Amino acid sequence: MLALYEASQLRVKGEDILDEALEFTATHLESFELSSNPNLANQVKHALYQQLRNCCTRKNSVKSQGKSEVERMLFSNIIQRSSTMKDLVRAYNTEAKWFIGGYLPRFDEYMGIGTVTSTYFLIATTSFLGMAELTIKEAFDWLRTKPKSFMACITIYQFVDDVATYEVEKGTGQIATGIECYVKEHDVSKEDRGHE
Repeated sequence: MLALYEASQLRVKGEDILDEALEFTATHLESFELSSNPNLANQVKHALYQQLRNCCTRKNSVKSQGKSEVERMLFSNIIQRSSTMKDLVRAYNTEAKWFIGGYLPRFDEYMGIGTVTSTYFLIATTSFLGMAELTIKEAFDWLRTKPKSFMACITIYQFVDDVATYEVEKGTGQIATGIECYVKEHDVSKEDRGHE
């Protein structure tokens, strides 16, 4: 019932069934005797309180900013996000060409494409949605510089993913994996792969 209550909060104007679901679940959640499970009681209290508080805060925030400012802010984020999405599509296309052509790139070439296909940049740009316009511009400018801390996180994620999916990718016939690129470039034996 709690899940239905939370899902019904995502309704838009004119969705009568979700309006009814919200009213029904709110009424019943408020009247339940939840003392037998204190964790559930806390979740329900939090959900009931949070919905009202966030609704009012967001409504007042949008009113105070004005519709055009909110639209400009969202549009700015969408433009930046579409640029990141184009980069991702280009990188996927490159990986597809490698797969079809049986090409095994150099390790640094693989890592360059892999930082994009890891989708971390897309996730980061999506997380900026709803921020103030000035903040969005600063955040995107920061991401464009490819800061070392961010790139280190992506590299670690890539290595973990490459190790975890190596056998599956080999089973599909994929040649260009991080492990294969590294092994070829550094002439690592099968026995030494685990240590490297």
